[in-house]
Amino acid sequence: MTSGGKEDKYNHPIDMDISPRAETNNTSHPQGKCALCGKQVKMESQGPRGASAGGDRDGFSSIIETVEGTNYEFDSPDCAAMFKRLKSVYGERLTGLLGLEQFISDPFWNRVTPNEGEMVQIQNESHAQDVIQIIEEPYKIIQIAHEMIRSAKKEVLIMFSTANAFKRQISIGGPELIKEVTSSRKELEVRILTPADQDVELASVVLETKLDNVNVRNMEAALQTKVTVVVVDRKLSLAVELKDDSRDDIQEALRSAVYSNTKSAAISYVAIFESLWKQVELIDQVNSLCKQLKDQQTDQREFISIAAHELRAPIQPILGLAEVLKSRQEVQMEKQRELLSVIIRNAKRLKELTENILDITRIENKSLELQKEPVDIDEIVIGVLNDALDESEFSKNIRLLYNHNKERKFDSGSTPRHSKLSTPFGSAVKGSSSFSLRADRSRITQVMTNLVGNAIKFTNEGDTVTVSVSEEEGVRRHENGKGSKVLLIRVEDTGKGIDPEIRQRLFKKFASKSEKGMGLGLFISKNIVEAHSGEIWADPPSKEKGASFSFTIPIE
Repeated sequence: MTSGGKEDKYNHPIDMDISPRAETNNTSHPQGKCALCGKQVKMESQGPRGASAGGDRDGFSSIIETVEGTNYEFDSPDCAAMFKRLKSVYGERLTGLLGLEQFISDPFWNRVTPNEGEMVQIQNESHAQDVIQIIEEPYKIIQIAHEMIRSAKKEVLIMFSTANAFKRQISIGGPELIKEVTSSRKELEVRILTPADQDVELASVVLETKLDNVNVRNMEAALQTKVTVVVVDRKLSLAVELKDDSRDDIQEALRSAVYSNTKSAAISYVAIFESLWKQVELIDQVNSLCKQLKDQQTDQREFISIAAHELRAPIQPILGLAEVLKSRQEVQMEKQRELLSVIIRNAKRLKELTENILDITRIENKSLELQKEPVDIDEIVIGVLNDALDESEFSKNIRLLYNHNKERKFDSGSTPRHSKLSTPFGSAVKGSSSFSLRADRSRITQVMTNLVGNAIKFTNEGDTVTVSVSEEEGVRRHENGKGSKVLLIRVEDTGKGIDPEIRQRLFKKFASKSEKGMGLGLFISKNIVEAHSGEIWADPPSKEKGASFSFTIPIE
């Protein structure tokens, strides 16, 4: 194959490096463990060949079998039968593959061990047809590797010895070769194991993204082998040994290779490859769990710190002003109302913080439940706007707007700032909504309160907060193929907009640039909306100032 239209004198080789693995003559197996899978078994007494030596325990019995003059212990008849099959294929080499991991899954063994057809073929292989060839010319090593990969029909396994070996293959057109064979054979699977540095990790991601049916796993230096191995269709194998890994020129880097077309040799390499592949997978899972645990611990510490600060803030004025009222018996009625308003406002804030903490717990425990009922969205919106206008903190000259139809509208600029608004603007006429919506009333109110509260918080004197509601075609489709309809609610303001630093993490916990609040409102709102099978997002910034948040709820 050629790369970039240039002729390749190696005919598209792939850098493979490996030497045969040392064999072991030790056929003994630790007593008390299954000779095949390593599962712990407890033997109460030695029994005759094939007899159950231990009582029934956890659904299996200890079994003793004599294979080629040696007694082995198994936890089940299936393990004993599989051991005999493997022993006939691998002989003394089998010992090094056994007992490496307890409770090995069936899919793993299916990949590692030959099936019935392969075993028959291995046993019937004619030595006259076997080819085991030692190759010392680097250009021939590369040529044979590329020919092997081009001949692949089902599977190619490549295990690089070093990160530099992987990089050399990139430089001589390895990815182009793999693209050539995978594009013409859709059923072909290519798996690559390679030690990794920063450059290799990036190249691995690019390979998986651009090439179909190619999986790359990066292993740690402790797991790397001393040779590079290529196995094709579990029957052709090439093991390549390095001479000088520091060389960029592949001819100077390679020493020699061993090529074989025998299934028994190929399957031995498959067993090594699959064992390392499984270990890398387990290590990745452990690393991922460790990262999640660290992130949870960090979030927990941050949560406790923020919660303690935020809970202390409303408690102090409640206690202080209550003491003032208690100590001053003859406080003027107007002054009492003022002090009580402050106490009530902070008590509400304390209640909101407590409810947010409980909601976070429910969300993380996946126990957030909805009490769905028919709801009037106009009534909810106008109620939230009324409550926002009713707050004594609402001292900025901000206009709140909602205009659905003649009977459902709200304009704080046309109404005196007072808790009781006039009927045309502040009241919802029941039964006039055109939307049939089933939702959790209190939860949707909570979402609206969060969005409207944020809009007010980040607006200045003279700005406007507008709420709009419309019916739209949803993305989801019913079983009959018809598209579902959703209710789209949008909250827009003309304030200072969303800080670019937190735009990417708006809906995560503690995402806030405000001195007040714990940064939980949008996180909780997102989970409430998604529990309703809806979506929530921040609209892209426009040329005009301000921010816009939208969410959808399916119309049932």
